[in-house]
This record gives sequence, structure tokens and C-alpha cells, in this order.
Amino acid sequence: MKTAIFFTLAASASAFTFQNPTRTSTALNSQQNEYNRRNMLQNSLASIMTVAAPSIANAVDDDLTRGGVPLTPFNGLAFQYRGNANNGLDASTLNEPSISYKEFLEKLDKGMVEFVEFMFPNGDAAYATLKANEGEEKPKPIRIGEGYPIEDPEGFSSPLFVVKIVKKKGVPYKFTVPAVAAYSK
Repeated sequence: MKTAIFFTLAASASAFTFQNPTRTSTALNSQQNEYNRRNMLQNSLASIMTVAAPSIANAVDDDLTRGGVPLTPFNGLAFQYRGNANNGLDASTLNEPSISYKEFLEKLDKGMVEFVEFMFPNGDAAYATLKANEGEEKPKPIRIGEGYPIEDPEGFSSPLFVVKIVKKKGVPYKFTVPAVAAYSK
């Protein structure tokens, strides 16, 4: 790379012409010098950009993996995110029935989610009301469990991503303050 830049600069320097000292018109000399400096700068920048610019063929992402590891926004070289060790909610800490976050997303894609209720303040707990099958009664809301993103102020995990997905799918949702909900019953 260094040799390519050296040859580029050397070739560009050859475009720079020296003035004949016998000329008496200083206006002509300054105009010629300005043209030659501009010309040299344009030639050298164009040459450097040609050598240093990446090939478009190298920019094509074929299978979204590097070394067999699927690329995500968290492990890509472009961002180098830190604090991505949070893998979401652990279902073993729950003392109520739940569905996994993956299962919730599948049901959301299939249009089987009727309503989602996020618990105040940041939505770390969420309950999905699923649509009933023909002839069945309406099921009770169920907690979204294993893998559900929980708020991580030092990382990139947040229930707001779920709110965004639910909103994009057109499913109604609300945030509930548990103490106020208990008081109003």
C-alpha cells in the first residue's frame, strides 16, 4: 500500500511543471502555478482513491456468516458492541406459566396474538393474550418468558424492541402500573 501511494504521488508530481524564470509577467506566473498545484492535487487524490477504494465485489455479503458464526448487530466488526452478554429473561426465575419469547414471536407473526400488556416502568414483564381457537373460550394472558429482553442500562437489551415489533404488527398493547391496576379492581 505504501509503495502504491509513493508511486501515485511521484506520478502526480510529474504533472507539476516549473516556471521559466525569464518570464516577466507575475500575474501569468501565479495563475500558472495555481493551475499546476490544483491539477497536481486533483491527480494525486484521484489516484489515491482509485488505489485505496474497496472493490464493490468485496462488499457483497453472501451468507451473513463469518467463520461459520452468524453475523448480528452485536458481533459485527463494524460496531464492536460491548455489554451484549444479556440473553434475556431466565424462565427458571418465574413462578407463573409462560411461553418463550421465540414462541411469542412465532405466534405474533402468525397473527395469533390479540393483545399485549407491558408492566410499568420499563416493560420487563409482559403478558400476551392469545387468540382462541374455534369453539374454545378466550385464554387468560400468559407471561412472555424465556429469552424476553429485559432492560439493561449498560447493554443493548430492552423491552422497547418488543413494543416496536408489537406496534409494527398492529397488535394493541398498553403499559400498566401494577399498583394502580390492583387499586382500581
